[in-house]
Amino acid sequence: MRAKIVRTFRGMTVRVFWYISKTKVDNYAGADRHWTDRLGGHVRVGLPLVEVGVEATGPPDRGLVERLEHIERRAKHDDGVLSVVEIGAEPPVLFRYEGRSARIVVGETFWVAAVDGSSAVLLTGWAGNAIGATPVGASKISSSVNPMWAVEELVKGTENEWSAANLSDAWATIFRDGSSHLAVEALPRTQGIAVYAGWDRAVEENVARSGWTEPIERVVVGSPIFVEQIAATARP
Repeated sequence: MRAKIVRTFRGMTVRVFWYISKTKVDNYAGADRHWTDRLGGHVRVGLPLVEVGVEATGPPDRGLVERLEHIERRAKHDDGVLSVVEIGAEPPVLFRYEGRSARIVVGETFWVAAVDGSSAVLLTGWAGNAIGATPVGASKISSSVNPMWAVEELVKGTENEWSAANLSDAWATIFRDGSSHLAVEALPRTQGIAVYAGWDRAVEENVARSGWTEPIERVVVGSPIFVEQIAATARP
């Protein structure tokens, strides 16, 4: 995939996107007033997290961005769209996050690893929707780490002594390998809204392999509607 930056103007604000899912935007923008309740089925469960099918590639058209902004406005006033820190026992359909982030493309899969407070955020989607992400061969990912397998085990509800460690390893690998050797404080900040898939406790030893030194309590997983790079000073 050829790296490119896509910018759209909203008034005087420049928006820089890493990822926009046309399928999800069309789906949620066209839903009725109970949109977070109505869109259940595989979306709520979280499978498939990586969309299969033909979607528009290249810079998003103005209509797509306008529909995305419509979703953003509705999400701000919808109690069912939680921030990462608000996610509890009752799972949301959608959640939002903001924090230091790294991205990577492995094969047909786009990954974002971010930190929002004491939560690690792991997002996965179809690489055809990625904007400007550098493709990386499987050889760059340790053969002992399988991020997609770890996510699928979480979504299926698998609970064993290895599941939390595997998910923490997956997040740490994406965060480390997607950072392009930048120092943590130099990583870009992103924000986004994603379809919720689940979370598991973070395993300190595995999370530490990312290079992140602040405490991480859990890993939250989802599939993004959009990922947008924002100003580094937006939040500490």
